[in-house]
Amino acid sequence: MDENIAKEQFSRAYVNAVASCAKINASKPEIDEDSIDIVFSTPGVGGTLRAPRLEAQLKCTAQDILKENHLSFSLSKKNHEELRAENVIVPRILIVVLVPRDPKLWIHQTEDHLGLKHCGYWLSLRGFSESGNKSMVTVELPRKNMFSPDSLGEIMKKIGQGRFP
Repeated sequence: MDENIAKEQFSRAYVNAVASCAKINASKPEIDEDSIDIVFSTPGVGGTLRAPRLEAQLKCTAQDILKENHLSFSLSKKNHEELRAENVIVPRILIVVLVPRDPKLWIHQTEDHLGLKHCGYWLSLRGFSESGNKSMVTVELPRKNMFSPDSLGEIMKKIGQGRFP
């Protein structure tokens, strides 16, 4: 399997595991035309808005992008433009999953433990300024924005209250 496909599959598995632990539905759109790889939703009442939804673009990298307070990730201009849009009904975020360079180290498993290395981080680009770059845009994802069951739950709660992440 191509390493980029393996990274895509791993990032999906990670994000699905997080959503499962948060008891939030995660589904894959049939077609990715708008930089959306996964859709999160909660059935029933979610707050002031019923059935909140969240769309996300997934990326996975083994590059050394981890800084003291953030990740410095290069995103295609197309993805940047589509994720920063404010004229969308469903909020959008970017999720970047970090993995070790060696795929054999991505997972550690025993009978009592299943561990994934390393983790993912999220960022809402809503309202970001247009970039003058022609092909790639570097974005900074705060390390405090770890993509976890708690953070996904908080994001969905905000959306249920009519706010954006």
